[in-house]
Amino acid sequence: MNLLTSPGHSRFCVGTQIALAFIVFLANSADGATASTLNSDGLRIVAISDDPALSIPGGSVSGVSIPVLNNHGQIAFTASVLQDQGSEPLVNSSLWLANHDEEPALLALEGQFVPNRTDDLRFFDRFSNIVLNDEGQVAFVSNELSNRGILGSQIWIYGEEQFRLIADSDSAIPSAVDAAHIVGLPRFRFNNTGQLLLIANVRSAEDAGTGDSSRGLWLFEDNSIQLLAEVGVTAPGTNGQASYFDFGDVALGNDGALAVEIWLNLPVGEHPSGGRQKGVLSTLDLSPIAYTFDDAPGTGTMYAGFADVTVAKNGRVAFGSGFFERVEGPTAINNGGVWIEDDSGQLQLVARSGERAPDTPEGVFFESFGDIVVSAQGDAAFYGYLWSGSGDVLAGTNSTGIWRTTKDGEIELIIRDGDPAPLLTNGITISSISEGAFALNSLGQIAFTDNFGIEQTAVWATDKDSNLQLILASGMTLEVAPGDFRTTKYVWADLGEGSGAGTSSGFNDLGQLALSVVFDDGSSGIVVSNAVSIPEGCSTSLMCWGVILVLGGRWIPTKR
Repeated sequence: MNLLTSPGHSRFCVGTQIALAFIVFLANSADGATASTLNSDGLRIVAISDDPALSIPGGSVSGVSIPVLNNHGQIAFTASVLQDQGSEPLVNSSLWLANHDEEPALLALEGQFVPNRTDDLRFFDRFSNIVLNDEGQVAFVSNELSNRGILGSQIWIYGEEQFRLIADSDSAIPSAVDAAHIVGLPRFRFNNTGQLLLIANVRSAEDAGTGDSSRGLWLFEDNSIQLLAEVGVTAPGTNGQASYFDFGDVALGNDGALAVEIWLNLPVGEHPSGGRQKGVLSTLDLSPIAYTFDDAPGTGTMYAGFADVTVAKNGRVAFGSGFFERVEGPTAINNGGVWIEDDSGQLQLVARSGERAPDTPEGVFFESFGDIVVSAQGDAAFYGYLWSGSGDVLAGTNSTGIWRTTKDGEIELIIRDGDPAPLLTNGITISSISEGAFALNSLGQIAFTDNFGIEQTAVWATDKDSNLQLILASGMTLEVAPGDFRTTKYVWADLGEGSGAGTSSGFNDLGQLALSVVFDDGSSGIVVSNAVSIPEGCSTSLMCWGVILVLGGRWIPTKR
């Protein structure tokens, strides 16, 4: 169904398509939540495990995973497939890609021949670490099987209807180690320009029996792979006095924007750290941003270490750090902070432990921070632990929360453990927000997951006015097909590492959320919610609210 604009609507609403919408009912839950009817929330059913559309020759889908979503509405997910092998059905993994207006397409199946491998009979074996970029390219890790058994792990990119092998444990990789091969399961980051940053352990053939290995960072770009940094190699900007010791948090924005947490080995006695130093590096030439014992802006102290290092798509870096004392330095209650790069590239302190936590009662302070995310526009969000003025960390029922800070320096509380759960009745509260369970998009919107009651889950997100909206929760009933109503048992979203930074996310820059649902009857599905999406030119139109906006085949980013 097409939605045409009236003269008062922006031209960007022309050609808008409304996602399939379903009336959602809040069923009585184990906690006694009162049944109520919600308005149509623009939920689009993408896949249901028992839908014949997902069937494959000789098998059927028995369950779907948590999906990832890009800014064009495309969705990638894995699914378990039951294949008839006689008396014992075989459960295999499969990889799927769905465009916003099409049935999901099968990309790869466990047991399928691996493309472009002529030296042996090789097959895909399971799929993991799925990342989908805005060009519709899917990067993933797969094990590889042959008639000789499991051969190791590979990283692949699927795009333009073909697979490209990026790295595997069966081939040499550029390294300071002779004839180095990848060991174990590598991590990677994948951006919208097709660059892939690989973080892996490597081992030479000579060390295969010793267990010794090295570790490094590699960049895949333009069909070639190059070594960026490796343990034992001299670090730039250190006058040849320091070498890499290890790598921690890694984030990859677009066009080579990079942030890396590192450890350096220094000559003994050359530094107060006793020969070991931490730092944060940025850009592909690994330029230093901060090292331990550097002045920490806004504190009068020095950095003691780094955590939650991340980067926005445009290269804006953010991280958390502890402090070292000077003559009268920080105490145990004010020795940590959150820094974000401003528009000029200068680091700004936006929150500090020991300071009053905004939107909390008198006498409640930040104790520490975690899971920092940052947007290209300069908004940031972080997970905060709270401390009371009496010197005690608060009880677990209200000791944590999510705060957002704007580029203007304002900090606001989004949600705190113990707050009433929006649209859930009978005293149900937010009870289990955890690190790694929220995401921030380029509009400054935040989505998060929470557990409530007994084994019940829910997903919330902020709308254009920063109001929390319930997206989906256990105990709701969805009409997945005409006359086919099913009650949700569990609801999840991939919000683990926020949007951008080269990682997967189920929350995009349009405010759309891709969710995984398990129903009471054991079936599962994937839905996309547009309840808090903000299409260009439609933010004040009731007719446009909750729609998918398509213009010339491209999704239009929105502004607040």
